[in-house]
Amino acid sequence: MNNLVVVRGGGDIATGTIYKLARCGFHILVLEIEHPSAIRRNVAYSEAVYDGHKEVEGIECVLIHSLNELESVFKENKIAMMVDPEGSSIDILKPEIVIDAILAKKNMGTSRNMAPITIGLGPGFNAGKDVDIVIETMRGHRLGRLIEEGSVLDIFSNPKEPLTQEFIKTATGIEDALVKIEKQAIVQNLPKDDLLVQLKYAGTSTDEPILNQIYKQFEVTANILYGNIEILDDTPVGEMIVVLSGEAFALAGAQEAIVAAGIELTVLKRGA
Repeated sequence: MNNLVVVRGGGDIATGTIYKLARCGFHILVLEIEHPSAIRRNVAYSEAVYDGHKEVEGIECVLIHSLNELESVFKENKIAMMVDPEGSSIDILKPEIVIDAILAKKNMGTSRNMAPITIGLGPGFNAGKDVDIVIETMRGHRLGRLIEEGSVLDIFSNPKEPLTQEFIKTATGIEDALVKIEKQAIVQNLPKDDLLVQLKYAGTSTDEPILNQIYKQFEVTANILYGNIEILDDTPVGEMIVVLSGEAFALAGAQEAIVAAGIELTVLKRGA
């Protein structure tokens, strides 16, 4: 069915999304649980489960009991709602877009293979893993705003917006790791000329044994304090926190070699 969007959840925030899509001409099927609840029931299409229908700003949502009823509902330019908490009708209908608007703060079973485009509203989703796109739902001036555009790999390896940078720090665990690393004796008493550095790498640069190379070429040793790697868009992306030790001139050469290998290097602390 052309222009079909399946939305999981019909609460008040979900209703805003459903209403906008309906106004844009999409056919909408809302999937709900048997006993839904909403904070603002007067503006929540989920009330159709109890009353059989619900109108919001002139657009009506109608409860159906069979997928055979869809066509007649759409002909009347109405939204259809069905009790289907597991989303089993998605496999049958094969919609163009699936939106998880349950707002459970965790993924309740939505996956990227459900439709060509999958979208998650609110926290609990990993963009590029659980769904294709995650939309901010925290109330404020950024509500519903597209924060940064690009491939998952580009955004994770080179985030430009402060909010994106903060999100990635949290998502990768680097922020918590840095707090713990700063308390370690080796960092608090960093020897003279030693460097505490953060290395960020992506793609082919992860295949290069760069730390072995700088030891062989410059006799610079690397003490790895933290490491993390993710596979995004089939591409490895990772970062490390490392203490580099060696003679001052050797450390300078090692840093140049690391950068030349396509690895982003940030000096976090220099030994006094």
